[in-house]
Amino acid sequence: MRLSKSKVLLLVSIVIVGLFILVLTVWRNSTPEITNLAVSTSVDSNNKPINPTFTFKPTDDIYVSGRLAHTDKTTIKLELNKDQESISGYPKTFEISVPSYPNNYFYFKLEKPIVLLTYPEKKVWEVGEYELKVYPKDCLTPFKPVVKFKVSKDQESLTITEEEKAKIDRWIIENNLNQYGDPKNRIYTGGTPLFNEATGETIDRYEYILKNHPNRPWKNK
Repeated sequence: MRLSKSKVLLLVSIVIVGLFILVLTVWRNSTPEITNLAVSTSVDSNNKPINPTFTFKPTDDIYVSGRLAHTDKTTIKLELNKDQESISGYPKTFEISVPSYPNNYFYFKLEKPIVLLTYPEKKVWEVGEYELKVYPKDCLTPFKPVVKFKVSKDQESLTITEEEKAKIDRWIIENNLNQYGDPKNRIYTGGTPLFNEATGETIDRYEYILKNHPNRPWKNK
């Protein structure tokens, strides 16, 4: 029986689609893939996030964790943006390897981008909204796992009573520091650390001191 031209074309189309699906399935099952992306302040012994959250304080350590599928090792790329602008030092690449399923999780500790002028040096997160993309370095698909999080001021921890202000002032005198709780020889751009020339924002002197000394050393006196 001789097939019509339209039936031949239909059969050819079916075969081509079937082959395409087969190739796509094989490729997908052999291409590194990242799932279960999350951020948290700590991870457990299996690299899984403990109490994932999307809101952090400036001093928090932030860990990103995820699950690696279809392979046990690869090179991944991290992109980190704040308020839709790329953060200095990113993107970063990392070599990772994971145990076998179901514990095939990995994690990284994100590097805080802001350096405070303190001794010893401290780093913090700038307040704002962040977007993190984590994906295999040689990813050929447009899909890149994304997780968004926010860094906010910890209003409770920044609350300072008049009694505590008096303790801070005594601590400054006893440790021979300048009025900002820094070494007396510290030189500031613009003459003060309380004014941010980039944003035009000014912060309270005690708030500045507390941000640089979140462990409140004056309370031990």
